[in-house]
Amino acid sequence: MNRHALGENPLARRRDSILRNTEHTEMEERPLPASNAVSTGPVGPDEATRAADNRIQFVLTPRHLQLLDDLCYQVRRATRYKLNRSEVVRALIEQLENKELPFKHIRSEEDLREQIREVLH
Repeated sequence: MNRHALGENPLARRRDSILRNTEHTEMEERPLPASNAVSTGPVGPDEATRAADNRIQFVLTPRHLQLLDDLCYQVRRATRYKLNRSEVVRALIEQLENKELPFKHIRSEEDLREQIREVLH
C-alpha cells in the first residue's frame, strides 16, 4: 500500500480557492450582544460571498491538518463532493453560532475545548 506523508493525500496537493465571486463592499459595525450568545445577528447573502475580505490565517498542528485533509478526502471518495478545508472550518464555527458559552470559565485552550464539547453534545 502506498502510504502518504502525514497530513497529505492525493487531493490535498491543490489549495482551496477562496477568491471566488468576491467584490468589495463596506461592512457596518454591529454592537456586541448583551448575552453570552456567540451570534451577532443574521448573516446576509452578500457576507457569505465576500471571502477575500474575511481571509484569515491560523496555525494547525500536523495531526490537525491530517484530520482535516483526511475528512475532505474521505468525503470526496465516498460522495465525489469536493469538500474543502474552509468549508469544514466554517461549518464548525456555525455550529457555535447560537450556543451559550460560559466565557468566564475559559482560561485556556483546554477549557475552550471542554466548553465546546459540552455545548455540542
